[in-house]
Amino acid sequence: MTYSTRRHLTDDATLEIHFGPFQLLPQRHRLLKHGQPVALGSRALTLLIALASRPGELLEKDRLLAIAWPKTVVEECNLRTQIKTLRRALGDEESFYIATVPGQGYRFVAPTWIERTPVTQLKAPVVLSPYGCRHCRGAGMAPLYAQLGMHNS
Repeated sequence: MTYSTRRHLTDDATLEIHFGPFQLLPQRHRLLKHGQPVALGSRALTLLIALASRPGELLEKDRLLAIAWPKTVVEECNLRTQIKTLRRALGDEESFYIATVPGQGYRFVAPTWIERTPVTQLKAPVVLSPYGCRHCRGAGMAPLYAQLGMHNS
């Protein structure tokens, strides 16, 4: 059985999960504290995204192992180590953010709020003319220009 950390998340590129002084940016795979990046390994961050995107929900150990190590069989001690690393990065000695459910798994217990920037508020993409780029000229680009209804100069 496989699990995805994105199952409960939208495709909205501006989704942010806030808790305490933290801002979690799942699509960018980043964690900020007071706007500054928090140094955190990829697996610990993947676990945080899985937990914080399902606040209050118990995530069993096997499920978390499958999320963080999708193509590898690892021992449960690896999960404990990553949770410990995560708690250290969050300053979570009192389990304010992540609660252990003995013998079962973990639960994200901190109050969270989700912020989404509507698509209309996003900046329009910058479109560069292919005619001004010397690398975009030549016979290799002709099929693309034809599909786009453009002429290759």
